Amino acid sequence: MSAVEALAVALTGLHVADPPQFVAAAAALIVTLIGFGLLLGLLVSNAGALNTYAGFLVAPVLAAPARFSRSTPGSSGRCSTRPSARR
Repeated sequence: MSAVEALAVALTGLHVADPPQFVAAAAALIVTLIGFGLLLGLLVSNAGALNTYAGFLVAPVLAAPARFSRSTPGSSGRCSTRPSARR
């Protein structure tokens, strides 16, 4: 087990049932993330374009919690997805 994996297990306090499988999965994740980063580097011309495309990819992920959040700073705490009841 590498130092990073040992640190992750120590910080979370979780028990690893199958250490070889955990190490293999962590290594596969590392290789996949590096490969995805290299692929993105080949597809875009510069860092500005990469940031723009990444923003388009992240926007739906951030929009969903914002749309369905129950309260936001300055709100009354009512659910924003339903119209307010008239009294």
